[in-house]
Amino acid sequence: MQLRGSRLLAASTLLVIAQAVAGTTATPAPPGHESYNEVVQSKLQPQAERLLLRLVQEGHGLTMDGVPVFDGRDKFLPGKIAVGLVDFLLSVSKGDPRLPEYLRAFRRVAALTADDTNDSWGAYYYILALNDLRKAGLLKDAVDPLTLAKLRVRLDWRMFVDADDYVLIDHPNNYYCVAFGIARLRAQMGWEDRAASEKLFARIAAHYRQYSGDYGFADETDGEGRFDRYSVLLAGEVARPLHRDRRQTARRGAGLAAQVRRRDAVQNACERGRFRVWTQPRSL
Repeated sequence: MQLRGSRLLAASTLLVIAQAVAGTTATPAPPGHESYNEVVQSKLQPQAERLLLRLVQEGHGLTMDGVPVFDGRDKFLPGKIAVGLVDFLLSVSKGDPRLPEYLRAFRRVAALTADDTNDSWGAYYYILALNDLRKAGLLKDAVDPLTLAKLRVRLDWRMFVDADDYVLIDHPNNYYCVAFGIARLRAQMGWEDRAASEKLFARIAAHYRQYSGDYGFADETDGEGRFDRYSVLLAGEVARPLHRDRRQTARRGAGLAAQVRRRDAVQNACERGRFRVWTQPRSL
């Protein structure tokens, strides 16, 4: 299994936690011949298994090297835990006799963390994990109905975007992409229609047109010229769902030309940042 895109940050966090679970503190020197995917399969996933079982046993009392894990400092932690553990669950064959136990364990972890603080990126990670479980046909076994109902309310772009005028609430402009991702996933989960995701995408596109300049790097302000590494990464975050949606846009018979123009702008930013966006729609 390969981890992609936004999951790298969550997976990196999980790796640090998992190393502590395994009783190691030093960062191991990776062998030169191992790919990242091989490291995930041979090192991260076995440690994720131990983390899952320890979370079930110790709950909010879990500590690493004497430090409480759930101390409230990481506002994205529930989402990081969910997406990391779901990547592990999806690596287990459906015929593996351990899978029912793991799904029951995840059900307990989901119930444990459903009410914890989980802002913006954390909400995106969590709903991404739930959607992967849904696509794999495992959601009902992995999350109980009450917990899922809570998550449906809590994993919402409206926590940091005004639902009336689609203006961000105390967040820089790059968070429109986070809201867009959450809205798209909520639509895929059947929790709302596509209207919000389309409006949020329009916000991103308008900001790019007005403030990104010739090269497509996103200004996180309204023209004040404030850029950071995410000004480059944002292009890739937008490109993935954009290309996934092109075939559906074409089938609807409207807006394809506008989509292509936006694709070209994002392609330019990605190439300048030494990324490559596929020019043919693929399943990502």
